[in-house]
Amino acid sequence: MSLMTGALGKVPIAICVTPEVLDNRPIACFQNGDIVFFDVSGSKIILLEDLEKFNTQTIIFLDRSKNKPGVGCELFHIFLSIL
Repeated sequence: MSLMTGALGKVPIAICVTPEVLDNRPIACFQNGDIVFFDVSGSKIILLEDLEKFNTQTIIFLDRSKNKPGVGCELFHIFLSIL
């Protein structure tokens, strides 16, 4: 479902979940309050909720029309180029 990695091997984190959300995969139905388990060694995100309830949840699309370029990867590349 997503790529799991460690931040320099010290802190387990989940990254790259946005593509699955934009592709309307199951992770897109996660909502505030859903309980999940991050299996770092197994590279999985596991839902700890009633599956029938989860299957009735609809995808909530965010209005991204007000997003402006330059504050995501572009900003990161600016700082990276300074190094």
